[in-house]
Amino acid sequence: MSDELTRADELLRDAERAERLGDDRTAADRARRALAALRGHVGESADAVRIDALAILVAVATNLGEWDEAARRLAELRAIDPSAPEADFLESALRLERWDLDGAAALLVGCDADAVGAGELEFRRAIVAELRGEFDVADVHYAAATRFDPTIPTPVRIDLDEAHALLTAIVDSFPPDVRDALGGIQIDLLEIPEPAVDRSTDLGPTVLGYYDGVPLNERESIQPLGLDRIRIFKRNIEREVTSRDELVEQLRITLLHEVGHHLGWDEHELHERGIG
Repeated sequence: MSDELTRADELLRDAERAERLGDDRTAADRARRALAALRGHVGESADAVRIDALAILVAVATNLGEWDEAARRLAELRAIDPSAPEADFLESALRLERWDLDGAAALLVGCDADAVGAGELEFRRAIVAELRGEFDVADVHYAAATRFDPTIPTPVRIDLDEAHALLTAIVDSFPPDVRDALGGIQIDLLEIPEPAVDRSTDLGPTVLGYYDGVPLNERESIQPLGLDRIRIFKRNIEREVTSRDELVEQLRITLLHEVGHHLGWDEHELHERGIG
């Protein structure tokens, strides 16, 4: 193995570790450096590293909402190996985040469970079914995902009435200035996003919640057209937690994060308050 190929392989291992830890920026940096180290190299070994590095770049770009970049990297991967077993799985995530749920579901039908992991495949199928409103089908896939891979938790379920009660208690626990800010906001708590309403945003359907309105610090130059609102999606939150306590905390953080946008807090201020 050449020095360049050895270095590329080391960078790829670093990228994979960073991806497992959720450090998308580092994962993407190492994957790009691995590709750069392989310039001019040909052969199966070099292509295998390229495919794995490109797969990381597709996944990271999808996670970060950089969908054009994800599509570009996916095309590069398919150009190397049109039948790469992970390609359809990667594309399913991209289609999902672009609201093409039917396209995502179709791609998942033929995915190679051995290549992508049976647990991960069932989990992706569950998410797609859930966002299509097929809740019973989704729960079957969630159970299968955990059966194949016990590290994948099943969602923590509560009904909408209980979720509304929790939100009321959370609002009551906020400082007075934050509670006052909520006085002019409509809070919608829904099972899942509604394409007719929520697809107009630049967010994917797995978003936990979002603020729709004009922040207070911008109202001198922009007049609000209607009532400000916060939309929170219960099943997307349930999917992200492993216990009821975590669910309550994630509800609190999601609501406070969106209230922060209404108050005009930027991302730095949100992170300083522990709600970024």
